[in-house]
Amino acid sequence: MLGADGRRIVGLVIREGLGWTAAGISAGMLAALALSRYVSSLLFHVGKRDPITYLSVTILLVGIAVLATAIPASRAVQSIPCWRCGLSKRATPIAADALPTWQASCI
Repeated sequence: MLGADGRRIVGLVIREGLGWTAAGISAGMLAALALSRYVSSLLFHVGKRDPITYLSVTILLVGIAVLATAIPASRAVQSIPCWRCGLSKRATPIAADALPTWQASCI
């Protein structure tokens, strides 16, 4: 069988999602630190640069990003591409060279 197994695909999707998450968190941290003195009047019982708040928000966002990438990736891995396109062994015969490799294997 050719291709990657399900664990590798899910891992790849999660790694890519975490890369985008890291970029977003970095940009958000820089913006939050830069704008903290402007919004300090809106903060109650929290310092302008409270490390616990920054850390807890970062952990929460990373957890949400992992779930947001892992759930769809695992669902996609569990489906069979032939079924998603409506092809099966009972489908009308099609010339195998006219289809992409994964579709041709379903005929």
